[in-house]
Amino acid sequence: MSSSPSVYILAAPLFDEQNVVTCLSEMRGQGIKTLLVATTPGLLSGKRGITLRPDTTLSQAEEFNIYERSIAIIAGGEESAAAVLSDPRTHKLIQNVVASNGFVAGMKQTCQFMDNLDVAKAHTRD
Repeated sequence: MSSSPSVYILAAPLFDEQNVVTCLSEMRGQGIKTLLVATTPGLLSGKRGITLRPDTTLSQAEEFNIYERSIAIIAGGEESAAAVLSDPRTHKLIQNVVASNGFVAGMKQTCQFMDNLDVAKAHTRD
């Protein structure tokens, strides 16, 4: 597909507000369709008590139209990253993103959780 990539920021309670809000704001400011995806429905509270209203939840992940070269970003905050990455729906979304020649990235404090992901860490292109 020739559509511009979509970005999915995956977050759970106790996410790192500064990184998530900055990333979400910058992406949308650049005109990139970016969705804040929560593990549960309703408002999402961060580490410092800031509450956001996610665009969607992982339960709706099967309805996502994953475009070529999409990006899944795991939100920072150790508790949030652990919750997101322990959810099987996250792994299904990540598999769909990778299958569409997309990318998976992690914010600060997610590396130790992402090391166990079963996805290719790099793609070789001609």
